[in-house]
Amino acid sequence: MLGLGSSISTGGVTGEVFDGYSISFDGSDDFLENTDFDTTLIQDAYTMSAWVKVGSLSAHSAIIGMYSLDAADDDTYYLRVNSDGTIRSQQRGTGNKFLATSGDIQSAGWTHIATTWTKGDLMHVYVNGSVTSHSSTDSQDLNDGVDGIRIGSKDRGGSPTNQFTGLINDVAIWSVELDQTAITALYNSGKPMDVTNSYSSNLQAYWKMEEGTGTTVADSSSNSYTLTLTNGPTWSTDVP
Repeated sequence: MLGLGSSISTGGVTGEVFDGYSISFDGSDDFLENTDFDTTLIQDAYTMSAWVKVGSLSAHSAIIGMYSLDAADDDTYYLRVNSDGTIRSQQRGTGNKFLATSGDIQSAGWTHIATTWTKGDLMHVYVNGSVTSHSSTDSQDLNDGVDGIRIGSKDRGGSPTNQFTGLINDVAIWSVELDQTAITALYNSGKPMDVTNSYSSNLQAYWKMEEGTGTTVADSSSNSYTLTLTNGPTWSTDVP
């Protein structure tokens, strides 16, 4: 795992507060989507990070969903909030599911969620900078297919499902597993930080959601995975 002392640090200003906007989801049919996301970049290891403010716990709600556009693999990967307020990180490899579920975000307000994994090792789930769950070891690659990624929804049989109700902000994906020290730094005592300043190495996608207007969200990594606002998610000034 990589931490603050590894090559992931670029020497920028850690802890810069820059945040002005988030995306609001109504839990009905809206989501953000990119249909070119390449899951081969994270087949052997990943870290995923997001800020969420849950508006309803009436159903399982997807924060990040990766899927196959040909509908052969429903949920290649998804990170969700369960209806009881716990967090589930789940991936599929060669037909088998691998997951970790723990944490609790039932209290009102913003929560930082992160999940990490390396092939042949444990999956971890972090809530507000602290690890809350470890899975059993999994040695299978994350499934690959005709790829896509959604924020605020997942896919099942070619159709969006498990829509999120509430606010999502500052979603980042790396192709390495970051350690506890790094995750705590990303939590940053409750304020989002611009990860391109100190955590740009191995960064595969990073959506700051800072546009505040329009129908797209820019990717601040080098991969240009622009997200499209689909079915009417809206911009909000409610931020951590």
